[in-house]
Amino acid sequence: LFRSQDQLIKSGEVTPDLRQSEAAALNEAADALLAIGDTKGALAAAEESRQIAVELVATDPNSTNWQRGVAAAYERIGDVQSAQGALADALASYRMCLATLDALAKSHPGDVQWQRELSVANQRVGGAQEALALLETLLVKMRILVVPRLLAIGAVVGVLGIAAKLVGA
Repeated sequence: LFRSQDQLIKSGEVTPDLRQSEAAALNEAADALLAIGDTKGALAAAEESRQIAVELVATDPNSTNWQRGVAAAYERIGDVQSAQGALADALASYRMCLATLDALAKSHPGDVQWQRELSVANQRVGGAQEALALLETLLVKMRILVVPRLLAIGAVVGVLGIAAKLVGA
């Protein structure tokens, strides 16, 4: 398969199926790069996959395969952003994935696979929302508990600095 794809690329013949294979390979590369901690490379691969998938959808908006590719790319992007700690960005990416899968599930209500994928996407959005809410709660608590203490410590340090100057003077 890879050899025939390579031959097609070298011959200049780039078909939509070949582009879809490229997008899928980029998603796999994103997974592998994420697994070894290369989040920058993983994000670049996932974003390139999304770009290819979006271009494919533009050529055939009714293709469920191309639409699924867009959803898969947004899912990978969200996974990478989550690993980077960019939870708000991850949530936005997961929501894009969810919107795509929601449209597919609604247009194919009898297709169990689309319903399952929609369920998984809903879980990802919920998990990202939970993580973001937890982070926001921790930040509020930190502001309430830690900031006043840091200000008090700063005041003490300031007083000690003045005292040291007076003693040294």
